[in-house]
Amino acid sequence: MTGKSRDGDPPTSDDAAELVDSTRLEMQIRDALREANDGMTTWEIVRATGIPFESVTPRMTDMEDKRTAYRVQVGVRANGKPIWKTRITAGKRRNHIIWYMFRKTLFD
Repeated sequence: MTGKSRDGDPPTSDDAAELVDSTRLEMQIRDALREANDGMTTWEIVRATGIPFESVTPRMTDMEDKRTAYRVQVGVRANGKPIWKTRITAGKRRNHIIWYMFRKTLFD
């Protein structure tokens, strides 16, 4: 599977997206999440895998859509947008969403 660009991106973005092996990146992210008992923020995933931040962030929502990763909603803002479980990543000054790996249960 290759990466994808956004609607309206220039043709060079489409070309670059074709060069991204998103399956390999997702496998690396999944391996990192598997080792993390408390989940990981995107920055923690970057540190653990060496994958650039710009390549990790789009993979997370793709993995969520595939039900291989998830984030925990802890509330709803007044405007109706979700509030996600977060923590401050070491070396960063703001909260980041914590991602977890789906694990099969006896009922799956």
